[in-house]
Amino acid sequence: MTDQAALDRSFARRVAIAVGIVLLAVLSMYLLWRVGYVLLLSFAGILVAVALDGLAVAVQQHTSLKRRWSLALVLITLIVLIGAIGWWLGPYIMDQMNQLVRRLPTSLDNIRSQINHYEWGRMLLRNVPQPSELISQGASMLTQIAGAFSTVVGAITNMIAILVIGMFMAYTPNLYIESAVRLVPPVKRERAHDIVRALGHALRRWFVGRLASMALVGILTYIGLLIIGVPLSLALGFITGLLDFVPFIGPILALVPILLVAFLESPFLALYALMVYGVVQFVESYLIAPLIAERTVDIPPAYLIIVLALGGVLAGIMGLLLATPLAVVVAILVQMLYIEDTLGDSVRVMGERPSESFP
Repeated sequence: MTDQAALDRSFARRVAIAVGIVLLAVLSMYLLWRVGYVLLLSFAGILVAVALDGLAVAVQQHTSLKRRWSLALVLITLIVLIGAIGWWLGPYIMDQMNQLVRRLPTSLDNIRSQINHYEWGRMLLRNVPQPSELISQGASMLTQIAGAFSTVVGAITNMIAILVIGMFMAYTPNLYIESAVRLVPPVKRERAHDIVRALGHALRRWFVGRLASMALVGILTYIGLLIIGVPLSLALGFITGLLDFVPFIGPILALVPILLVAFLESPFLALYALMVYGVVQFVESYLIAPLIAERTVDIPPAYLIIVLALGGVLAGIMGLLLATPLAVVVAILVQMLYIEDTLGDSVRVMGERPSESFP
């Protein structure tokens, strides 16, 4: 009886431990889900810090300024530059954006009336909502997207939080790096420093590459649409450049207002606009992106699409916006912690040039 009682107690203890582990895992997942948005905001702040740190280091290398003054110079320069661009182009962009909002419903009605001339078009339109419904749905979707920030005030608050996190971390990066590294056993801390450096290096290069690509795509779209006579080309180029931040999905979304505005003038102009946009995307995909990837970060397309889909499903618009830099972080961690440290294989870490890792 004594042996049986001991076995029963041992079995009960193992069951209790298993149940405890399961409950702990469920609780951890729940807490992670609840604080996931805060973690994404923190990650956005880290991206800002990485960008500011890179600029401050570049200023230090070319001047005799100390760290704090280099960062102050970077911040002042960025504020003046953004303010100057906003003062110069802001009124034109806002005016064209207002015109764009007014033109889109008319363009949708025009397209509907053109399609309604054909039997197949009438059959198709029976299952398509009215333009007013589409606009209402679009407004609802924009409200949901804005709901990621709750309200306009919430959006401003979160942007300020991201900038403040970024500035504080860029001001004393070593403080936060050392605090994170101290969580690792002493024998692994040197390797942890290597991983942190690799992550910062890759994220900085990704950020520069993304901004360069966005600027070039926006400018080329504006010039191309201006040449063929599409109205509101400045606003459309601005929107295209912004949406290019999200690979694959952004360019598709940017094409919709371009075609709608061009179609309002004539179907042929919409066709020309489509051709111009196709040329811009071809140049971006086969000329700009490869040149940028040589000096920045080249992410495999299939891997990027999967991460974008996961980010959108799990975290909505914020997950979609931050999916690409998160993909860079995950890829580097896999390369350095698993392929190099666990498997013992050599690999060129994402973001490094061949000369940086191999002779």
